[in-house]
Amino acid sequence: MQARIARFDVERMRTLAEVGHDPCTPTTGLRIRAELWDEEDGAPFIRTLDDMAVLADVLVSFALQSGEGEEPQSIDVCELLKRLCSDRSVKFGPKIGGLTVRGRPVALGRAFGNLIDNAL
Repeated sequence: MQARIARFDVERMRTLAEVGHDPCTPTTGLRIRAELWDEEDGAPFIRTLDDMAVLADVLVSFALQSGEGEEPQSIDVCELLKRLCSDRSVKFGPKIGGLTVRGRPVALGRAFGNLIDNAL
């Protein structure tokens, strides 16, 4: 039974690595095309593609057990929310400043983005 569980775990990690790696080529192609757009139209799309690339890297990193992938850093929460709202053509109301947290920017952006999307 332990041998079967070990084989299953190895297969699960290999599958995660493949799933994380597979989107890289089309994402890169889309990013190159989006860079040809004018900056106002392309910037939100490019940020989303960059976030997807980080998520794919996290999957591969996790599967290879080489760390968490995305390094925590200082994040200006107001700027992040302003950008997420702008990307969705939603008005951002409060003008707070100086609110920073230490975290993983893509993961936090996905969490806040999901909340905004659900609210919409």
